[in-house]
Amino acid sequence: MRIDKDTRRAILKKAQENPAITIDEIVAMLETNCPTPDAASLVDAEMKRVARRLLASLRDDRKERTHFAIGDKSGVYVCIDTCGRLDMISAAGERLEPLSSVENQLKMKRNGLNKSLRKVSQMKKALGLCVDVKGARSEETTALAEKLYAMADELQALLAM
Repeated sequence: MRIDKDTRRAILKKAQENPAITIDEIVAMLETNCPTPDAASLVDAEMKRVARRLLASLRDDRKERTHFAIGDKSGVYVCIDTCGRLDMISAAGERLEPLSSVENQLKMKRNGLNKSLRKVSQMKKALGLCVDVKGARSEETTALAEKLYAMADELQALLAM
């Protein structure tokens, strides 16, 4: 489903202006501003989503993920345990080394998670200083701190994978 630029801007603006936003709020905005896709498109998109999640769930004996998308839009997944020197052609026509492609994707994701983790840690420290200075927590500060601690825990768990 394509989202027009104005709808996208409005959703992102609302998300940035609010400390918390629900998926239901975003869905409501999408329902009022985006054309409804036909049933066949929805079924196809859902089947592809399930297929991607299924392949991403494959693990080896050590519970480490084994299958990854090679990064182009072809929808090709490779088993990193067995692909070895397999040469592939990307959707753009250039030769692609699957392991390098997967490695680059994972590095980019790790870097993004590390940046997010640093940002959450900095916010936790800042909130801690605010609490220390004021001596007492307001309900709003407490709720925000709890959310930030949960986000930090989730990011740390993702990095541990």
